[in-house]
Amino acid sequence: TDKVKITGDLGYCGEDSIRIYQVMGPVSEQIGSGPIVTEAGKSTFTLEVDLPEQGLYSIGTNARQARTFLLGDASEMTLTGNCQNPPQSFALAGSGLNDGYQNLMTMVIQHNQKLQQLQQNLQIFQQADPAQIPRIQQEMQTENAAHATRLDSVLKRGDIVSKYASLYNFNAFGSNPDDQAKYGNPNKHFQMTWFDGLDLNDPVIAKSPQLFEKSQYYAMTLLQITAPEDAKASLFEVLGKVESGALSHQSILKGFLSGLEQRKSDLYVDLGEMFAAQYPSDPITPNVQANIKRMQALMVGNVAPNISSATPEGGTLALEDLRGNVVM
Repeated sequence: TDKVKITGDLGYCGEDSIRIYQVMGPVSEQIGSGPIVTEAGKSTFTLEVDLPEQGLYSIGTNARQARTFLLGDASEMTLTGNCQNPPQSFALAGSGLNDGYQNLMTMVIQHNQKLQQLQQNLQIFQQADPAQIPRIQQEMQTENAAHATRLDSVLKRGDIVSKYASLYNFNAFGSNPDDQAKYGNPNKHFQMTWFDGLDLNDPVIAKSPQLFEKSQYYAMTLLQITAPEDAKASLFEVLGKVESGALSHQSILKGFLSGLEQRKSDLYVDLGEMFAAQYPSDPITPNVQANIKRMQALMVGNVAPNISSATPEGGTLALEDLRGNVVM
């Protein structure tokens, strides 16, 4: 462990303390706090804590109102911002590793925003001016190539920041000359290569919230581009790359479940039962089991849940009263 000291000037803050949490995939665990002292309208704090390891930590007034930082290379740092919006306003000075991590996140966000704008333009001009489509597609290719170059410079750092960068390192279809022959189309390429280059057994990768988010996006996208049975096979193939019970396996499975739930996919039942069996003491397991029960009741071929409703005459009509009839 390494003892660190973080001091801060927050302007005016009505909260009682600043808390620090160790990020463990999609969840976090509080490991320390420092009282906020307010005098003459000015709020300051001093937080001293033993860091278990180099990695991601979130600092804020509570777990939801916090910003994530990469800590472990500096013993003294300074935090500024305001308590009204810690995720956006908090900034940390004094850590070179964190500077690198924040630059990485800014780069990724700006790239995603640029691509989103180009995608919107593509949809608009498909109707308004199809002649503009080749230009926009070229701009997208140029942006992807430029982003790949920027990301490659971070990957070459060879430190913990480069491991986080690997979570965003996905080569677009056509980046390699043999992509067409090997995969045939962008959808198959995505399905087969989304997790390529990631060491899923690396503790840094396992504890990153990005692994959960990457898994969530993978599940959601698969359901849009391939048949459910193919999606199921791909999901289980990814899970088979990591040992059951490992943090990375748990984080990936949580991400898959989140994506499947958002898509209201029946595949949630199969993966949810796996999660409940392997992680019975996880805090989300009761919710997963409740979701399974609800989804099973609505799956095609299963017995419909009994429902009832008031009739115009003031009585009650229950679905079970109509058993044997065709009901819409």
